[in-house]
Amino acid sequence: MRVAIFQTGPLGPGGAEYVVHHTANQLVELGNDVVVFRGKPLFKTPPKAIYHTLPHAYRVHQFACPIIKGLSRPWARWNLRHIVESTGCDIVHAHTLHTSGSIAVRARRSLGVPVLVTGHGEDIQLDQELGYGYRLKRRHDRAVRFALTNADGATAISRAMAGEMLDAGARGDRLWVVPNGINPTAAQNVEPLVRERPYVFAMGRFVPKKGFDVLLRAFAEVRRSGIRGVDLLIAGDGPEKGRLQALVSKLELNGWVHFIGYLDETQKPRVIAGARVFICPSLREPLGIVNIEAMAVARAVIASDVDGIPDLIEPGRNGLLFPRNDATVLSSHIQTLLNNPELARSMGEAGREKAAEYTWAKITKMYLEIYQQLIEGTRN
Repeated sequence: MRVAIFQTGPLGPGGAEYVVHHTANQLVELGNDVVVFRGKPLFKTPPKAIYHTLPHAYRVHQFACPIIKGLSRPWARWNLRHIVESTGCDIVHAHTLHTSGSIAVRARRSLGVPVLVTGHGEDIQLDQELGYGYRLKRRHDRAVRFALTNADGATAISRAMAGEMLDAGARGDRLWVVPNGINPTAAQNVEPLVRERPYVFAMGRFVPKKGFDVLLRAFAEVRRSGIRGVDLLIAGDGPEKGRLQALVSKLELNGWVHFIGYLDETQKPRVIAGARVFICPSLREPLGIVNIEAMAVARAVIASDVDGIPDLIEPGRNGLLFPRNDATVLSSHIQTLLNNPELARSMGEAGREKAAEYTWAKITKMYLEIYQQLIEGTRN
């Protein structure tokens, strides 16, 4: 099968970009021919593309200009059609709905092949309180609805996302849930990080939806409860860093909370594996791939009960859930697992079993089955 994967961003580090990279590699490994379309970076010093830092077996086609509003989008549709025709692709798979998805669907008739669109989170989710979601802009909302209504098929990365896509116009008989995955080899033979004091760990972008302020308030309650010999490590960076550092000082957590920056793919498993507990305090989370990564190295997970996270966490078995924005319940859960290491260990082992369901090999085969179904549908 010849597959064209379309993602308008520059394929820098990010959730959708990792899905494109790993599924494209797996498709090639399974004997398929894959070309990945990417947009030209908007900035002079863009982040390194994934295929510059990780081995890849797929071909890459970069557009000559950034794919933004205006004349570049009709040009992108023409270019997409030209490449599909010249390579003889059987299907176009567009990732993110308001850009790649709407462009590919508008070109659908001239392409002559089915178009599958995938929603990843911010392109479909809406949260007025957090100011979160591209669909807060009317033109992006229109683009998303057009893509979902007119695509040959659509996939969501969690059940909650599928519900939001249905509300935005996706057809129920052409909508599938296909989660994101992990590379299982990254979790094998991991040497856990050892620090002077034990620690609990969280990671993500420093933006409001990640809920790190909730985690800091919960950790302050943990210390007030009498558990004082444990650190909190938070990996990542972003615009909220200054505010979070100020909150650390306000809560008198200096010396106990450590912001350790971004972790590369070799560092991440070690830091997770060394933690007593992994914590995901997000206010919105379409799936939460970090939770799968934590489960893969047998860490118990405490996560907020939002969006796609309940697809992964079975409370009492492989982790614990707490209500969104509830620092008191989060603190109680942290105390429970710190005071019961055997419970945390058993939850970690159950999590490892759960994580085995989310390999890129299994997920890519799910996509292949959908591709085949859509191709056969257009031929009939």
